[in-house]
Amino acid sequence: YLAIWSAKKVQARPWGIMVMLSLVTAILSALLDNVTTVLLIVPVTLLITEELKVPSYPFLFAIIMSSNIGGTATLIGDPPNIMIGSATGLTFNDFVINLAPVAIVVMLATLVPIYLIWGRKLKAADTDRQRVMSFNEREAITDSRLLIQSLMVIGLVVLGFVLAHPLGLEAATVAMFGAAVLLLIHNFGRDAEEQSKGVHHAFSEVEWVTIFFFLGLFIVVHGLDSTGLLNWLATKILELTGGELQATAMVILWSSAVLSAVVDNIPFVATMIPLIKSMAPTFG
Repeated sequence: YLAIWSAKKVQARPWGIMVMLSLVTAILSALLDNVTTVLLIVPVTLLITEELKVPSYPFLFAIIMSSNIGGTATLIGDPPNIMIGSATGLTFNDFVINLAPVAIVVMLATLVPIYLIWGRKLKAADTDRQRVMSFNEREAITDSRLLIQSLMVIGLVVLGFVLAHPLGLEAATVAMFGAAVLLLIHNFGRDAEEQSKGVHHAFSEVEWVTIFFFLGLFIVVHGLDSTGLLNWLATKILELTGGELQATAMVILWSSAVLSAVVDNIPFVATMIPLIKSMAPTFG
């Protein structure tokens, strides 16, 4: 709905669509999760670019960049954020106050080279634009009751994240409670058989393979930590930088950027958290 609505708001002009889709992706990535957002936005993007007869690659590139930038802005935007927040006691508010303003600046700065490389060259015929303008965004909403319930619960969950620290709650507690409430109200007023089907369907949609991957990953990382390997690596990095705080930060920053391009960022972060914690005493 949002993808089609945003395309129509800019009269189906290619550069306008690219900017709107980038902003929608960034905002949703901050509030939901960047992987989920991309899975929802990309199919509609491909449909729009096909109708406009413009290349899809620049749009997909912009969405990927926007998704990563938006996902950085909040505690819940990306799994590594949640892992880092849990490990260090950083709250939802800490992420918003320190990272959201930076994410906005980076988002705007990123649109400049995208415009210079692709945006200014994108053109679409009036007939093709009219086809996109004829799309009915309301057809994308298949269950308006569930949509209203979901928006209400997501709003309360985000409020819960903001208040989690003063209330002494973990982000996971707030999220699981929100999931339970949505499951309850979605099945409220239905007969027992429908409720049973609804609950089973919800649980079947959970990425159990991914969850057990994380379980195994954290066990392996803890095993590495227990052997003393991560402490040894921390010592070697500090020797390399002479124990200088800024030099060490730059090494971590750039090694994270390079290695995350080769290794998935979630296992990388899981390994780096205890490694950086081992360095902490050196810097007081």
